Amino acid sequence: MTTSATARTAPRPRVDPRLRARRISVRRAEGRRRLHRLALLALVIGLAAAAWGVTRSPVLDIDRIQVRGAGRTAVATVLATSGIERGSALTELDPGAVEARLERLPWVARAEVERRWPGSVEVTVHERVPVALVTDQAGGRFLVDGAGRVLAGVVSASADLPRVDGVAPVGAPGTDVEATTLDAVRLARLLPGRLRPEVDAVRVDGDDLVLELVGGGRVLVGDGRDLGTKLLATGAVLARVGELSGTLDVRVPASPVLTGGPQ
Repeated sequence: MTTSATARTAPRPRVDPRLRARRISVRRAEGRRRLHRLALLALVIGLAAAAWGVTRSPVLDIDRIQVRGAGRTAVATVLATSGIERGSALTELDPGAVEARLERLPWVARAEVERRWPGSVEVTVHERVPVALVTDQAGGRFLVDGAGRVLAGVVSASADLPRVDGVAPVGAPGTDVEATTLDAVRLARLLPGRLRPEVDAVRVDGDDLVLELVGGGRVLVGDGRDLGTKLLATGAVLARVGELSGTLDVRVPASPVLTGGPQ
């Protein structure tokens, strides 16, 4: 006799209603969090798109460019060199790059560029001050500042500036003079007020500097070291002897030597 076993399915365990409700609550909370994250992401993307749109809006275009401090440099030259164009986006302006371009102009020592929202740019240039009129060996005449920057070529001499003669050929405006010429310019700039009327010119003689005096005398200054001390020695001797017709050697300022004139 064959006996067949009847397969029986085990009853599913009953889930506690409180646990079931808890699981449903957790799934719903996770869904709400995902929805909030998606909404926040959409908001951020929307704000970024709106900000990008505002930066490209005509509202922030450059409508006005104001230039201050330009005296020796033409305003038109400042504007052209700046590269700033009306109608371009103010947000894309790089003030540092504009300042660097402007500071390559011969007369410009320092430039400041500021954005003025919503649509203006203010450019301020601080110009260099000439301290000497330099005549080079090729016959060119140039205004030079105290740092040795060539500012401009000129046709006639200026009575307001000390003259520096006999220097090596000078480059174009915006370049710098060579070292010995710079020493001569420094000497001219350092001339004290009481001594300056007695000096006709500062001359470069090889590697040495010479003061040519109005009365025909000469002062041998030597190289560019201790210029202030050498000028003090020169002033002291001239105050004692008056007009000098000979040669005064102050290359060793502590021991000046006067020859060919009153002792």
